[in-house]
Amino acid sequence: MASAGEALLAMFDNESNPKQSLIAWKKRQEAENASRYGSNLYSDSNESALKIAEVAASYSEVSPVKSGFEILNACFDSAFARFPHLVAMGEDIGRLGDVNQGFAGLQSKYGALRIMDTGIREATIVGQAIGLALRGFKPIADIQYLDYLLYAIEVLSDDLASLRWRTCGGQKAPVIIRTRGIGWRASGIQDLLWRESSIWSEASTSAFPEMQPRLWVYTIRSSDPMTAPLWSKC
Repeated sequence: MASAGEALLAMFDNESNPKQSLIAWKKRQEAENASRYGSNLYSDSNESALKIAEVAASYSEVSPVKSGFEILNACFDSAFARFPHLVAMGEDIGRLGDVNQGFAGLQSKYGALRIMDTGIREATIVGQAIGLALRGFKPIADIQYLDYLLYAIEVLSDDLASLRWRTCGGQKAPVIIRTRGIGWRASGIQDLLWRESSIWSEASTSAFPEMQPRLWVYTIRSSDPMTAPLWSKC
């Protein structure tokens, strides 16, 4: 392409047929390259989160009052029962049930191979999730707090966020990054990091725990990587 551009520059005052043929060839290559290098940032398949039907929340007069972590726990319990390819890994997520008890009791129910405790290494947690996603699993990488995503930001931006784009749709890694944000810790760096991570995230969860199960339907069924921060204290 660079040589074609130089040749056209040299033929600036020449309106010959070879010049027109070269212009036509260059336009065809530019169109092909636009598809080759500038497409497939997000999924356009039926697994795209934007094509998944909404599941509206429903309540009744006899609906029980539950804490946020109980709602999320029931959501995860149902999801792990329905989706055999769903796995989760993170610090204290298994034996302790995560720092907010969203996974309480689920490791004993579904096994340590599906709900895995990890070491204190966020980049490794995300790397394991990417590897599992490339092999057909649907992993939830649990990062305790939003600030700690800093330790995995290179893997998230260079490897996970751009995988579909870099392979022209040839590969996908539908990882869910679950974390906790404002409401638990100071908000300064978390707000900045969330704005940065939103560049590659197609969807985020609601600030209200009782509405999060609706968004988990999208994140679990979507073929794109997503962030799922829990903002409010529950």
